[in-house]
Amino acid sequence: TLAAKAGRQAGRLEVSEAAIGIGDGRVTGRLTVTGLEREAAACRFEANGEDLPLMEVLRVLAPGALPYVAGTAGADVSGGFALGPPVGAGAGLVFEAEVRARDGVVHASSWLTDIAPYLGARRDLQDIRYRSLASGVKLNGGRLAIADLKLEGPDTDWRGRGWLDLAGPLDLGLTVKLPAGFRPDLGSLAPLAALLKGDDGRSALGLRLTGRTAAPEVSLDLGASGRQAGWR
Repeated sequence: TLAAKAGRQAGRLEVSEAAIGIGDGRVTGRLTVTGLEREAAACRFEANGEDLPLMEVLRVLAPGALPYVAGTAGADVSGGFALGPPVGAGAGLVFEAEVRARDGVVHASSWLTDIAPYLGARRDLQDIRYRSLASGVKLNGGRLAIADLKLEGPDTDWRGRGWLDLAGPLDLGLTVKLPAGFRPDLGSLAPLAALLKGDDGRSALGLRLTGRTAAPEVSLDLGASGRQAGWR
C-alpha cells in the first residue's frame, strides 16, 4: 500500500507524508527532487521504518547480506542520489541510517568455517540467534561503513565495526562474548584462555573478517579478545 502528497513548483518536486505498507510494517518519509529543469536532478530523502521484514531493509541498504540475516527490522534513513540511468544512480547513492532488528537469526556458518574448530559442535555459535541487533551504517562511494554494531542474544553477544564494499571486499572486526561456562578450544593457544574471560565468567573472542563478502577469510584477534573480555 502507498499514500503520499506531492506538489511541483519551479523545477522542484516535493513528496510529503509518504506512507508505504510492507507486510506488517510501515515506512513513512519524504522526498525532495530539485533541478527538474536541468539534465541531472538531485533527490534527497528521509524515511523511518518499523516492523519491517529485515530482508526488505537489507535489499536497499546491504543486498549482499540477504542470505545471512533474518528478523524484523526498523530503520531511520536519510540520504540522496542523482537521477539518471540505474547504474549511475546506484553509484551515486549516499545515505546514513540507524538500523534496528529484533527476534532473528544471523546465519554465519559459511563465514566462520575457518574458526569452527574453536567453537566445537555448538550450532548456536554459528547460526546466531538474537533478541536485538543495532548498528549505524553509512553508504558513500559504493562502500558501506558499519559502526557500533551490537547484537544481544540468548546464547552470544557481539560487537563490531568495519566496512564492506558493494563490489565484494570487506574488512570487519567482530568480538563475540561466548556463553557462560563455554570454553573455546584454542588448541596450542589454550594457556591464553584464562585471559579471555571477564568478571562475568564469559570468554570473548576477537575476530577479523577480510577478503570478499561471499567467502571472507576469518582470523582470531586475541588482542581484541583481551580488551573486550570485560564488557557487559
